Amino acid sequence: MRPLIILICTYLIAGIAEGRVVKRSGVGIQDTEICYEKYGCFSNGRPWTSVARPLSALPKPPHEVGTRFLLFTRNDTADEKTGYELLPDKDAILRFSKFDSNRKTVFLIHGFTDSHTSPWMQKAKDGLLEKEDVNLIAVDWAPGAKSPYLSATANARLVGSQLNYMIRYLEAKTTLNARDVQIVAHSMGAHVAGYAGDRLDGRLGVITALDPMEPYFGDTEPIVRLDSSDAQFVEVIHTNGETGLKFGLGMQKSMGHVDIYPNGGKSQPGCKDTLGNIVSSIVKFITLDFDGALSTWACSHARVVDFYVESISSSCPFVSHSCSSYSDYNKGKCFSECSGGSCYLLGYGSDKTRGTAVSGEFYLNTDKDGTFCLNIAQPQSEVSASQDKTQGTVTVQIRSRRDGKVSDKFTVADGKIVGGDNLTSWIEVPSSLRMTEERPQVILQYKRGGLIPSLQPRYLVLNHFAIRVMDKDLQMQTIDYGAVTLETGVDIILS
Repeated sequence: MRPLIILICTYLIAGIAEGRVVKRSGVGIQDTEICYEKYGCFSNGRPWTSVARPLSALPKPPHEVGTRFLLFTRNDTADEKTGYELLPDKDAILRFSKFDSNRKTVFLIHGFTDSHTSPWMQKAKDGLLEKEDVNLIAVDWAPGAKSPYLSATANARLVGSQLNYMIRYLEAKTTLNARDVQIVAHSMGAHVAGYAGDRLDGRLGVITALDPMEPYFGDTEPIVRLDSSDAQFVEVIHTNGETGLKFGLGMQKSMGHVDIYPNGGKSQPGCKDTLGNIVSSIVKFITLDFDGALSTWACSHARVVDFYVESISSSCPFVSHSCSSYSDYNKGKCFSECSGGSCYLLGYGSDKTRGTAVSGEFYLNTDKDGTFCLNIAQPQSEVSASQDKTQGTVTVQIRSRRDGKVSDKFTVADGKIVGGDNLTSWIEVPSSLRMTEERPQVILQYKRGGLIPSLQPRYLVLNHFAIRVMDKDLQMQTIDYGAVTLETGVDIILS
């Protein structure tokens, strides 16, 4: 018995020496709690173990998780281009840094199997610094974010506590206020942001969550995952909410003040998501040892960071519209001129549409590759009052003057057309056609319809044709093409 007691005492002393204390209690299940000095205590009891989380784990020690806070500014020297590491409670390091609490502070957090050196983190960092004079702090927890997944979910809790501690430290030593802080976080990193925000009592300014991870976070209590109470404003972009055998990694359920669903939020055009081919159950997923970046198998989950990075520098605004469903959105029921909280910008610049009155679910479509943003446009035409009643379709295509690229064919009218009608519709045009930067060519076509098309008028006279395009400031700019007469079946090019 004595050797066993000595062994237990030795284990406890070792635990205390490395900054953790282990305690056990029994309420239905046996709980374990680990405490890491200034970062607090972590339990694997309820709600951290539940029906949605049948297996549980505890965070590894801080030195194994390896969290680093790397500061980047516009004024970095050559030696600081790889990041100036800030350390909590190290006043001299902070004093000699270029951190300026008079500037906006943005934290970037990567997700599972990722690091701050990933292409999206680097592009976002460079883009944000070019756009604004900010304190950009990259949170790198790569050692703790690696597989197996179960371990990473536990480590995320510690990283959230470390981020909370860092923000409180900066508040204590500078004039920084948590309300002026924005966190942009992808995947599991979004839940890291949530943990930090919860420990800050919801004082964080904004959390921009890029497809928050679903496995082991979905159907859990708010304290276990990102929630709208974690910041003054939580905006969530969903791109991989597939369920069942397709095994999407993102959360489909709304969880923020604003939830945006590009292309419906389940899967993304141009992506081949193959994770479902190698993962048959949640248990296999959380124990699988991933070799390489998760984006290899989960393109739709990774696509969200492409949207965010593009939004920083693009002249095309990623405009989403408030709508009851993606189906209604695709039927054209939800487009508007962005007034009264009907629109919300995805990604950078969302503060233009952010406000206490804005909430709910928003939808938009994107292109499948290249530049993803689609320009919101509205063709408008006035039928001549003397036009004979006809039945048919009117379509429009947009052609770039620069390279001759042509959009898909959009239907402006389909059915009965009478004199004096105003024909209009909303369309989404690839930004590669540069509609907001140069006057595009327009290809119009009228085609007779009805039971006997030949009995319909051969010509359709429009007194006026124009296209209104939404610019980056969400203002509608009008491109006027004047009057035009359309002959059935003939393409008319307007310049």
